[in-house]
Amino acid sequence: MRTTTRISLMTLAAFAAVNAFSAPFTPGNILISRIGDGSAALTSAATAIFIDEYTPAGVFVQTVAAPTTVVGNQRIITNSGSATSEGYLANSVDGKYVTFVGYDAVVGTASVVATDAAVVNRVIGLVKADGTIDSSTAIEAYNQNNIRSAVTVDGTAFWVGGTGTPAATGGVRYVPFGPGQVSELLSNTVTNIRNVKIWFNQLFAGSMSGAFRGVNTVGTGIPTDPGQIITLLAGFDPGTSSPQSIYDFVFTDANTLYLADDRTQANGGGLQKWTFDSNISEWVRQYTITSGLSGTATIRGLIVKPDVLGNVVYATSTEGNANSLVTLVDLGPTSSFSVLATAPTNTRFRGLAFAPVGAAVPETIAPDALTLQRGQIIAGTIADLATDNGVALRLKKFFVANPVEPFVWGTLQGTTSILTPSSVTFRVKSRMVTGGQFRQELEQWNWNTSTYQNLVNTNPFNTVYGTRESIANPATGKVNGSGRLQARIRTFPNGISANPLPEVDWDLVNWIVNP
Repeated sequence: MRTTTRISLMTLAAFAAVNAFSAPFTPGNILISRIGDGSAALTSAATAIFIDEYTPAGVFVQTVAAPTTVVGNQRIITNSGSATSEGYLANSVDGKYVTFVGYDAVVGTASVVATDAAVVNRVIGLVKADGTIDSSTAIEAYNQNNIRSAVTVDGTAFWVGGTGTPAATGGVRYVPFGPGQVSELLSNTVTNIRNVKIWFNQLFAGSMSGAFRGVNTVGTGIPTDPGQIITLLAGFDPGTSSPQSIYDFVFTDANTLYLADDRTQANGGGLQKWTFDSNISEWVRQYTITSGLSGTATIRGLIVKPDVLGNVVYATSTEGNANSLVTLVDLGPTSSFSVLATAPTNTRFRGLAFAPVGAAVPETIAPDALTLQRGQIIAGTIADLATDNGVALRLKKFFVANPVEPFVWGTLQGTTSILTPSSVTFRVKSRMVTGGQFRQELEQWNWNTSTYQNLVNTNPFNTVYGTRESIANPATGKVNGSGRLQARIRTFPNGISANPLPEVDWDLVNWIVNP
Protein backbone atom coordinates (compact mmCIF):
# COMPACT_ATOMS: atom_id res chain seq x y z
CA MET A 1 0.00 0.00 0.00
CA ARG A 2 1.12 3.57 -0.62
CA THR A 3 1.29 5.81 2.45
CA THR A 4 1.12 9.54 1.89
CA THR A 5 0.94 10.88 5.45
CA ARG A 6 1.88 9.32 8.79
CA ILE A 7 1.40 11.22 12.05
CA SER A 8 4.00 10.73 14.76
CA LEU A 9 3.34 10.75 18.49
CA MET A 10 5.50 13.86 18.76
CA THR A 11 2.84 15.86 16.88
CA LEU A 12 -0.05 14.99 19.21
CA ALA A 13 0.63 17.68 21.80
CA ALA A 14 0.70 20.23 19.00
CA PHE A 15 -2.59 18.82 17.68
CA ALA A 16 -4.27 19.35 21.06
CA ALA A 17 -3.07 22.94 21.23
CA VAL A 18 -4.45 23.84 17.81
CA ASN A 19 -8.08 23.81 18.93
CA ALA A 20 -7.84 27.12 20.78
CA PHE A 21 -6.86 28.71 17.48
CA SER A 22 -8.92 26.55 15.12
CA ALA A 23 -9.56 28.10 11.73
CA PRO A 24 -12.60 27.66 9.51
CA PHE A 25 -12.61 24.36 7.67
CA THR A 26 -11.82 24.33 3.96
CA PRO A 27 -14.72 23.07 1.81
CA GLY A 28 -13.80 19.84 0.06
CA ASN A 29 -11.46 18.71 2.83
CA ILE A 30 -12.06 15.59 4.93
CA LEU A 31 -12.89 15.46 8.64
CA ILE A 32 -11.99 12.38 10.71
CA SER A 33 -12.98 11.64 14.29
CA ARG A 34 -9.84 10.50 16.07
CA ILE A 35 -10.16 8.76 19.44
CA GLY A 36 -7.38 9.28 21.97
CA ASP A 37 -4.36 11.55 22.38
CA GLY A 38 -1.78 8.77 22.12
CA SER A 39 -0.66 8.96 25.75
CA ALA A 40 -1.99 5.49 26.68
CA ALA A 41 -3.53 2.41 25.12
CA LEU A 42 -7.24 2.71 24.38
CA THR A 43 -9.62 1.04 26.84
CA SER A 44 -13.34 1.02 27.58
CA ALA A 45 -12.89 4.22 29.62
CA ALA A 46 -14.10 7.61 28.38
CA THR A 47 -11.56 8.93 25.88
CA ALA A 48 -11.02 12.33 24.28
CA ILE A 49 -12.31 12.93 20.74
CA PHE A 50 -10.51 15.03 18.15
CA ILE A 51 -11.87 16.18 14.79
CA ASP A 52 -8.90 16.15 12.41
CA GLU A 53 -8.99 17.96 9.06
CA TYR A 54 -7.11 16.59 6.04
CA THR A 55 -6.93 17.57 2.40
CA PRO A 56 -8.19 14.98 -0.13
CA ALA A 57 -4.50 14.18 -0.75
CA GLY A 58 -4.03 13.20 2.92
CA VAL A 59 -2.21 16.34 4.09
CA PHE A 60 -3.00 17.19 7.72
CA VAL A 61 -4.49 20.68 8.18
CA GLN A 62 -5.65 21.09 11.79
CA THR A 63 -7.40 19.40 14.69
CA VAL A 64 -10.34 20.53 16.80
CA ALA A 65 -10.71 18.94 20.24
CA ALA A 66 -14.19 18.03 21.45
CA PRO A 67 -15.00 19.57 24.87
CA THR A 68 -13.55 17.75 27.88
CA THR A 69 -14.87 20.19 30.50
CA VAL A 70 -18.32 21.68 31.09
CA VAL A 71 -18.59 25.38 30.23
CA GLY A 72 -22.06 26.86 30.72
CA ASN A 73 -24.49 24.86 28.55
CA GLN A 74 -21.64 23.21 26.66
CA ARG A 75 -21.22 19.59 27.76
CA ILE A 76 -18.31 17.18 27.61
CA ILE A 77 -18.24 14.76 24.67
CA THR A 78 -16.11 11.63 25.00
CA ASN A 79 -16.27 8.16 23.47
CA SER A 80 -15.33 4.73 24.68
CA GLY A 81 -11.77 4.10 23.61
CA SER A 82 -12.46 0.50 22.61
CA ALA A 83 -16.03 0.59 21.22
CA THR A 84 -15.65 0.21 17.46
CA SER A 85 -19.33 1.02 16.86
CA GLU A 86 -18.88 4.62 18.11
CA GLY A 87 -17.37 7.79 16.72
CA TYR A 88 -19.22 8.17 13.42
CA LEU A 89 -19.68 11.51 11.67
CA ALA A 90 -22.46 12.69 9.35
CA ASN A 91 -22.82 15.72 7.10
CA SER A 92 -26.00 17.74 7.51
CA VAL A 93 -28.43 17.81 4.61
CA ASP A 94 -27.72 21.50 4.00
CA GLY A 95 -23.95 20.91 4.13
CA LYS A 96 -23.36 23.47 6.89
CA TYR A 97 -22.66 21.10 9.79
CA VAL A 98 -21.17 17.77 10.81
CA THR A 99 -22.64 15.76 13.69
CA PHE A 100 -21.17 13.24 16.13
CA VAL A 101 -22.19 11.84 19.51
CA GLY A 102 -20.73 10.75 22.85
CA TYR A 103 -20.98 10.88 26.62
CA ASP A 104 -20.98 13.74 29.14
CA ALA A 105 -18.23 11.95 31.03
CA VAL A 106 -14.78 13.17 32.02
CA VAL A 107 -11.82 11.49 30.37
CA GLY A 108 -11.01 8.30 32.26
CA THR A 109 -14.56 7.46 33.37
CA ALA A 110 -14.47 3.66 33.64
CA SER A 111 -16.69 1.55 31.35
CA VAL A 112 -18.39 4.68 30.05
CA VAL A 113 -20.79 2.73 27.82
CA ALA A 114 -22.31 1.02 30.89
CA THR A 115 -23.07 4.29 32.71
CA ASP A 116 -26.59 5.35 33.67
CA ALA A 117 -27.81 7.89 31.11
CA ALA A 118 -29.60 9.89 33.83
CA VAL A 119 -26.23 10.47 35.48
CA VAL A 120 -24.01 10.52 32.39
CA ASN A 121 -26.11 12.13 29.68
CA ARG A 122 -25.56 11.26 26.06
CA VAL A 123 -24.47 14.31 24.03
CA ILE A 124 -24.78 15.41 20.40
CA GLY A 125 -21.95 17.47 18.96
CA LEU A 126 -22.60 19.98 16.18
CA VAL A 127 -19.45 20.88 14.25
CA LYS A 128 -19.68 24.20 12.43
CA ALA A 129 -17.86 25.48 9.37
CA ASP A 130 -15.93 28.01 11.47
CA GLY A 131 -14.18 25.16 13.32
CA THR A 132 -16.19 25.36 16.55
CA ILE A 133 -18.28 22.66 18.24
CA ASP A 134 -21.63 23.10 19.99
CA SER A 135 -22.30 20.41 22.63
CA SER A 136 -25.36 21.89 24.33
CA THR A 137 -27.78 19.10 23.31
CA ALA A 138 -27.77 16.33 25.95
CA ILE A 139 -30.36 13.59 26.49
CA GLU A 140 -31.23 10.80 28.92
CA ALA A 141 -31.24 7.94 26.44
CA TYR A 142 -29.13 4.98 25.31
CA ASN A 143 -28.96 3.88 28.93
CA GLN A 144 -26.06 1.57 29.88
CA ASN A 145 -25.19 1.16 26.22
CA ASN A 146 -23.81 2.83 23.07
CA ILE A 147 -24.92 6.06 21.48
CA ARG A 148 -23.44 5.80 17.99
CA SER A 149 -24.52 8.38 15.45
CA ALA A 150 -26.60 11.45 14.69
CA VAL A 151 -27.65 13.40 11.62
CA THR A 152 -29.33 16.77 11.12
CA VAL A 153 -31.02 18.62 8.27
CA ASP A 154 -29.99 22.16 9.22
CA GLY A 155 -28.74 22.12 12.83
CA THR A 156 -32.15 22.76 14.42
CA ALA A 157 -32.89 19.13 15.33
CA PHE A 158 -31.24 15.71 15.31
CA TRP A 159 -32.04 12.10 14.46
CA VAL A 160 -29.93 9.82 16.66
CA GLY A 161 -29.02 6.11 16.59
CA GLY A 162 -27.75 3.64 19.17
CA THR A 163 -28.90 0.96 21.57
CA GLY A 164 -29.99 0.91 25.20
CA THR A 165 -30.87 -1.13 28.27
CA PRO A 166 -33.81 -1.37 28.48
CA ALA A 167 -34.36 -1.41 24.72
CA ALA A 168 -36.88 1.44 24.85
CA THR A 169 -34.03 3.84 25.70
CA GLY A 170 -32.25 3.00 22.41
CA GLY A 171 -33.29 2.99 18.75
CA VAL A 172 -33.78 5.89 16.35
CA ARG A 173 -34.67 9.01 18.30
CA TYR A 174 -35.64 12.59 17.45
CA VAL A 175 -34.43 15.51 19.56
CA PRO A 176 -34.54 19.29 18.95
CA PHE A 177 -31.32 21.27 19.26
CA GLY A 178 -30.28 22.84 22.54
CA PRO A 179 -30.20 22.24 26.31
CA GLY A 180 -33.08 20.72 28.26
CA GLN A 181 -34.55 18.69 25.40
CA VAL A 182 -36.30 15.31 25.66
CA SER A 183 -35.72 12.78 22.88
CA GLU A 184 -38.56 10.87 21.19
CA LEU A 185 -38.26 7.20 20.23
CA LEU A 186 -39.51 7.04 16.64
CA SER A 187 -39.99 3.28 16.37
CA ASN A 188 -39.85 0.20 18.54
CA THR A 189 -39.57 -2.06 15.47
CA VAL A 190 -35.83 -2.35 16.03
CA THR A 191 -33.91 -0.54 18.76
CA ASN A 192 -30.31 -1.57 18.08
CA ILE A 193 -29.13 0.97 15.50
CA ARG A 194 -25.71 1.72 14.09
CA ASN A 195 -25.68 4.68 11.67
CA VAL A 196 -28.49 7.08 10.84
CA LYS A 197 -28.36 9.10 7.62
CA ILE A 198 -30.68 11.26 5.51
CA TRP A 199 -30.65 10.93 1.73
CA PHE A 200 -33.23 12.14 -0.81
CA ASN A 201 -35.50 13.50 1.96
CA GLN A 202 -35.67 10.05 3.59
CA LEU A 203 -34.36 8.94 6.98
CA PHE A 204 -32.33 5.70 6.87
CA ALA A 205 -30.90 3.55 9.65
CA GLY A 206 -28.27 0.83 9.50
CA SER A 207 -28.71 -2.13 11.82
CA MET A 208 -27.45 -5.67 12.34
CA SER A 209 -30.25 -6.66 14.68
CA GLY A 210 -32.97 -9.27 14.11
CA ALA A 211 -34.53 -9.16 10.66
CA PHE A 212 -33.18 -5.66 9.94
CA ARG A 213 -29.62 -6.56 8.99
CA GLY A 214 -28.61 -3.91 6.49
CA VAL A 215 -29.94 -0.50 5.48
CA ASN A 216 -33.51 0.38 6.49
CA THR A 217 -35.96 3.20 5.89
CA VAL A 218 -37.49 4.82 8.98
CA GLY A 219 -41.07 5.76 8.22
CA THR A 220 -41.67 8.00 5.21
CA GLY A 221 -39.61 11.13 4.72
CA ILE A 222 -37.93 12.58 7.81
CA PRO A 223 -40.35 11.74 10.64
CA THR A 224 -40.46 13.35 14.07
CA ASP A 225 -43.33 11.40 15.65
CA PRO A 226 -43.34 7.94 17.29
CA GLY A 227 -44.97 4.89 15.72
CA GLN A 228 -42.82 4.80 12.58
CA ILE A 229 -42.31 1.54 10.68
CA ILE A 230 -38.70 0.51 9.99
CA THR A 231 -38.33 -1.43 6.74
CA LEU A 232 -35.27 -3.29 5.43
CA LEU A 233 -34.42 -2.35 1.85
CA ALA A 234 -35.45 -5.06 -0.58
CA GLY A 235 -32.49 -7.24 -1.53
CA PHE A 236 -30.85 -7.37 1.90
CA ASP A 237 -31.01 -10.72 3.68
CA PRO A 238 -33.35 -10.42 6.70
CA GLY A 239 -32.26 -13.78 8.10
CA THR A 240 -30.91 -13.52 11.63
CA SER A 241 -27.89 -15.55 10.53
CA SER A 242 -27.16 -13.39 7.48
CA PRO A 243 -23.40 -12.78 7.41
CA GLN A 244 -22.98 -9.09 6.56
CA SER A 245 -21.76 -6.54 9.15
CA ILE A 246 -22.80 -3.12 7.88
CA TYR A 247 -21.52 0.09 9.43
CA ASP A 248 -21.34 3.32 7.43
CA PHE A 249 -23.26 3.68 4.16
CA VAL A 250 -23.53 6.27 1.37
CA PHE A 251 -26.01 6.75 -1.47
CA THR A 252 -24.40 8.50 -4.43
CA ASP A 253 -27.70 8.59 -6.30
CA ALA A 254 -31.10 6.94 -6.01
CA ASN A 255 -29.78 3.73 -7.59
CA THR A 256 -26.25 3.42 -6.16
CA LEU A 257 -25.33 2.51 -2.58
CA TYR A 258 -21.90 1.98 -1.00
CA LEU A 259 -21.52 0.02 2.26
CA ALA A 260 -18.68 -0.45 4.73
CA ASP A 261 -18.67 -4.09 5.89
CA ASP A 262 -16.20 -4.67 8.73
CA ARG A 263 -15.95 -8.46 8.50
CA THR A 264 -12.51 -9.79 7.66
CA GLN A 265 -11.61 -10.02 3.99
CA ALA A 266 -11.87 -13.80 4.08
CA ASN A 267 -15.41 -13.55 5.45
CA GLY A 268 -16.67 -11.08 2.84
CA GLY A 269 -15.89 -7.68 4.39
CA GLY A 270 -14.74 -4.59 2.52
CA LEU A 271 -16.26 -1.86 0.37
CA GLN A 272 -19.51 -3.10 -1.14
CA LYS A 273 -21.20 -1.47 -4.13
CA TRP A 274 -24.93 -2.10 -4.52
CA THR A 275 -27.26 -0.95 -7.31
CA PHE A 276 -31.03 -0.96 -7.56
CA ASP A 277 -32.43 -3.36 -10.17
CA SER A 278 -35.77 -1.94 -11.32
CA ASN A 279 -36.64 -5.22 -13.06
CA ILE A 280 -36.91 -7.05 -9.75
CA SER A 281 -37.35 -3.97 -7.51
CA GLU A 282 -34.44 -4.99 -5.32
CA TRP A 283 -30.98 -3.84 -4.35
CA VAL A 284 -28.25 -6.11 -5.71
CA ARG A 285 -24.63 -6.29 -4.51
CA GLN A 286 -22.37 -5.82 -7.51
CA TYR A 287 -18.95 -6.41 -5.97
CA THR A 288 -16.76 -6.03 -2.86
CA ILE A 289 -13.37 -4.30 -2.95
CA THR A 290 -10.55 -5.16 -0.53
CA SER A 291 -7.46 -4.76 -2.70
CA GLY A 292 -4.87 -2.52 -1.06
CA LEU A 293 -6.14 -3.03 2.50
CA SER A 294 -3.55 -4.43 4.89
CA GLY A 295 -3.71 -7.99 6.23
CA THR A 296 -7.26 -8.97 7.08
CA ALA A 297 -8.39 -5.35 7.62
CA THR A 298 -11.53 -3.96 6.01
CA ILE A 299 -13.43 -0.67 6.61
CA ARG A 300 -16.01 0.99 8.89
CA GLY A 301 -16.15 4.76 8.30
CA LEU A 302 -17.11 5.82 4.75
CA ILE A 303 -17.73 8.87 2.59
CA VAL A 304 -17.97 9.06 -1.21
CA LYS A 305 -17.59 11.96 -3.61
CA PRO A 306 -19.70 11.28 -6.71
CA ASP A 307 -17.89 11.67 -10.02
CA VAL A 308 -18.91 10.65 -13.53
CA LEU A 309 -15.38 9.39 -14.16
CA GLY A 310 -15.43 7.12 -11.08
CA ASN A 311 -16.74 7.81 -7.57
CA VAL A 312 -13.99 8.80 -5.13
CA VAL A 313 -14.20 6.74 -1.91
CA TYR A 314 -12.62 7.56 1.46
CA ALA A 315 -12.80 5.08 4.34
CA THR A 316 -11.30 4.27 7.74
CA SER A 317 -9.73 0.83 8.06
CA THR A 318 -10.30 -1.67 10.86
CA GLU A 319 -6.80 -2.46 12.17
CA GLY A 320 -6.78 -2.87 15.95
CA ASN A 321 -4.33 -0.02 16.49
CA ALA A 322 -3.00 2.85 14.37
CA ASN A 323 -5.53 2.30 11.61
CA SER A 324 -5.66 4.33 8.40
CA LEU A 325 -7.54 6.72 6.17
CA VAL A 326 -7.70 4.98 2.79
CA THR A 327 -9.03 5.99 -0.61
CA LEU A 328 -9.80 4.69 -4.07
CA VAL A 329 -11.49 5.72 -7.30
CA ASP A 330 -14.21 3.19 -8.05
CA LEU A 331 -13.47 2.01 -11.57
CA GLY A 332 -14.92 -1.44 -10.94
CA PRO A 333 -14.20 -4.57 -8.89
CA THR A 334 -10.44 -4.44 -9.57
CA SER A 335 -10.05 -0.98 -7.99
CA SER A 336 -7.52 -0.79 -5.14
CA PHE A 337 -7.22 1.24 -1.95
CA SER A 338 -4.19 3.35 -1.08
CA VAL A 339 -3.34 4.86 2.31
CA LEU A 340 -3.60 8.63 2.75
CA ALA A 341 -2.86 8.92 6.49
CA THR A 342 -2.26 6.65 9.48
CA ALA A 343 -3.46 7.31 13.01
CA PRO A 344 -0.75 7.65 15.68
CA THR A 345 -0.11 4.80 18.09
CA ASN A 346 -2.74 4.48 20.83
CA THR A 347 -5.33 6.37 18.76
CA ARG A 348 -7.92 5.35 16.20
CA PHE A 349 -9.58 6.95 13.22
CA ARG A 350 -13.35 6.28 13.25
CA GLY A 351 -15.93 8.39 11.42
CA LEU A 352 -15.59 10.48 8.27
CA ALA A 353 -17.37 13.50 6.81
CA PHE A 354 -16.66 16.21 4.30
CA ALA A 355 -15.82 19.60 5.81
CA PRO A 356 -18.95 21.72 6.35
CA VAL A 357 -19.27 24.74 4.11
CA GLY A 358 -21.17 27.18 6.30
CA ALA A 359 -23.60 29.37 4.44
CA ALA A 360 -23.67 28.12 0.86
CA VAL A 361 -21.66 30.55 -1.24
CA PRO A 362 -22.56 30.10 -4.90
CA GLU A 363 -19.97 30.45 -7.63
CA THR A 364 -21.08 32.94 -10.27
CA ILE A 365 -19.38 32.42 -13.59
CA ALA A 366 -19.66 33.85 -17.08
CA PRO A 367 -19.83 31.55 -20.09
CA ASP A 368 -16.39 31.17 -21.62
CA ALA A 369 -17.57 30.02 -25.06
CA LEU A 370 -20.66 30.55 -27.21
CA THR A 371 -21.70 29.03 -30.55
CA LEU A 372 -24.65 30.20 -32.63
CA GLN A 373 -26.74 27.62 -34.47
CA ARG A 374 -29.24 28.95 -37.01
CA GLY A 375 -32.48 27.40 -38.13
CA GLN A 376 -32.03 28.29 -41.82
CA ILE A 377 -31.16 31.87 -42.61
CA ILE A 378 -30.49 34.44 -39.95
CA ALA A 379 -30.39 38.16 -40.48
CA GLY A 380 -29.44 40.87 -38.09
CA THR A 381 -26.35 41.70 -36.07
CA ILE A 382 -24.45 40.02 -33.27
CA ALA A 383 -22.65 42.28 -30.88
CA ASP A 384 -21.14 42.56 -27.41
CA LEU A 385 -19.53 39.11 -27.24
CA ALA A 386 -17.71 40.06 -24.06
CA THR A 387 -18.31 39.93 -20.34
CA ASP A 388 -20.64 42.49 -18.87
CA ASN A 389 -19.64 43.54 -15.33
CA GLY A 390 -17.51 40.43 -15.10
CA VAL A 391 -20.33 37.93 -15.50
CA ALA A 392 -22.58 38.71 -18.45
CA LEU A 393 -21.98 37.62 -22.03
CA ARG A 394 -24.35 39.39 -24.41
CA LEU A 395 -25.69 38.48 -27.82
CA LYS A 396 -27.84 41.19 -29.33
CA LYS A 397 -30.25 41.93 -32.16
CA PHE A 398 -30.96 38.93 -34.32
CA PHE A 399 -33.99 37.57 -36.11
CA VAL A 400 -34.86 34.70 -38.42
CA ALA A 401 -35.88 35.72 -41.92
CA ASN A 402 -36.61 32.25 -43.32
CA PRO A 403 -40.04 30.94 -42.23
CA VAL A 404 -39.23 27.24 -42.80
CA GLU A 405 -37.25 26.74 -39.61
CA PRO A 406 -37.54 30.02 -37.77
CA PHE A 407 -35.42 29.51 -34.65
CA VAL A 408 -32.01 30.32 -33.25
CA TRP A 409 -29.90 28.30 -30.81
CA GLY A 410 -27.21 29.72 -28.63
CA THR A 411 -24.98 27.00 -27.17
CA LEU A 412 -22.66 28.06 -24.37
CA GLN A 413 -20.02 26.47 -22.15
CA GLY A 414 -18.38 27.45 -18.88
CA THR A 415 -15.97 26.13 -16.26
CA THR A 416 -16.64 25.81 -12.53
CA SER A 417 -14.47 24.79 -9.57
CA ILE A 418 -17.50 23.25 -7.81
CA LEU A 419 -17.54 19.72 -9.22
CA THR A 420 -20.44 18.32 -7.15
CA PRO A 421 -22.93 21.20 -6.85
CA SER A 422 -26.28 21.00 -5.11
CA SER A 423 -27.87 22.95 -7.96
CA VAL A 424 -26.95 24.81 -11.13
CA THR A 425 -28.88 27.52 -12.91
CA PHE A 426 -28.12 29.81 -15.79
CA ARG A 427 -29.99 33.05 -16.25
CA VAL A 428 -31.01 34.80 -19.43
CA LYS A 429 -32.52 38.25 -19.79
CA SER A 430 -34.33 38.83 -23.09
CA ARG A 431 -35.81 41.95 -24.70
CA MET A 432 -37.78 42.37 -27.88
CA VAL A 433 -36.45 45.11 -30.08
CA THR A 434 -39.22 45.44 -32.67
CA GLY A 435 -42.23 44.04 -30.82
CA GLY A 436 -44.14 40.82 -31.19
CA GLN A 437 -44.06 37.53 -29.29
CA PHE A 438 -41.52 34.75 -29.04
CA ARG A 439 -41.02 31.51 -27.18
CA GLN A 440 -37.80 30.78 -25.34
CA GLU A 441 -36.46 27.49 -24.03
CA LEU A 442 -33.50 26.94 -21.68
CA GLU A 443 -31.79 23.57 -21.33
CA GLN A 444 -28.71 22.19 -19.60
CA TRP A 445 -26.52 19.35 -20.78
CA ASN A 446 -26.42 16.24 -18.60
CA TRP A 447 -23.00 14.60 -18.88
CA ASN A 448 -24.34 11.34 -17.42
CA THR A 449 -27.04 10.84 -20.04
CA SER A 450 -25.52 12.89 -22.89
CA THR A 451 -28.79 14.77 -23.37
CA TYR A 452 -30.14 18.24 -22.79
CA GLN A 453 -32.70 18.43 -19.99
CA ASN A 454 -34.45 20.69 -17.48
CA LEU A 455 -36.44 22.48 -20.16
CA VAL A 456 -37.97 25.83 -19.36
CA ASN A 457 -40.63 26.68 -21.94
CA THR A 458 -41.92 30.25 -21.77
CA ASN A 459 -44.78 30.55 -24.20
CA PRO A 460 -45.64 33.32 -24.96
CA PHE A 461 -43.06 35.81 -23.75
CA ASN A 462 -44.01 39.31 -24.82
CA THR A 463 -42.99 41.54 -21.94
CA VAL A 464 -40.67 44.44 -22.56
CA TYR A 465 -38.01 42.92 -20.30
CA GLY A 466 -37.92 39.54 -18.64
CA THR A 467 -35.46 37.15 -17.03
CA ARG A 468 -35.69 33.40 -17.47
CA GLU A 469 -33.80 30.90 -15.36
CA SER A 470 -33.09 27.26 -16.03
CA ILE A 471 -34.17 24.65 -13.51
CA ALA A 472 -31.38 22.26 -12.50
CA ASN A 473 -32.07 20.75 -9.11
CA PRO A 474 -30.84 18.17 -8.33
CA ALA A 475 -27.67 18.96 -10.22
CA THR A 476 -26.55 15.38 -10.91
CA GLY A 477 -24.59 15.27 -14.14
CA LYS A 478 -24.61 19.00 -14.85
CA VAL A 479 -20.85 19.33 -14.27
CA ASN A 480 -18.30 16.90 -15.64
CA GLY A 481 -15.11 15.76 -13.93
CA SER A 482 -13.10 18.69 -15.29
CA GLY A 483 -15.64 21.31 -14.20
CA ARG A 484 -17.30 21.88 -17.59
CA LEU A 485 -20.91 22.98 -17.93
CA GLN A 486 -22.92 23.23 -21.13
CA ALA A 487 -26.32 24.79 -21.84
CA ARG A 488 -28.36 26.24 -24.65
CA ILE A 489 -31.06 28.80 -25.38
CA ARG A 490 -33.56 28.12 -28.13
CA THR A 491 -35.71 30.99 -29.38
CA PHE A 492 -38.78 30.47 -31.60
CA PRO A 493 -41.59 32.66 -32.91
CA ASN A 494 -44.74 32.24 -30.92
CA GLY A 495 -47.67 30.61 -32.66
CA ILE A 496 -47.61 29.63 -36.33
CA SER A 497 -44.19 28.41 -37.43
CA ALA A 498 -44.25 30.57 -40.57
CA ASN A 499 -44.19 33.74 -38.47
CA PRO A 500 -40.87 35.52 -38.58
CA LEU A 501 -38.99 35.76 -35.31
CA PRO A 502 -39.06 39.30 -33.93
CA GLU A 503 -35.79 40.99 -33.27
CA VAL A 504 -34.59 39.91 -29.84
CA ASP A 505 -31.76 40.78 -27.46
CA TRP A 506 -30.21 37.98 -25.40
CA ASP A 507 -28.30 38.88 -22.27
CA LEU A 508 -26.67 35.69 -20.96
CA VAL A 509 -26.39 36.98 -17.45
CA ASN A 510 -24.52 34.23 -15.61
CA TRP A 511 -24.32 30.69 -14.31
CA ILE A 512 -24.97 30.17 -10.59
CA VAL A 513 -23.32 27.02 -9.23
CA ASN A 514 -24.31 26.25 -5.64
CA PRO A 515 -22.05 24.12 -3.39
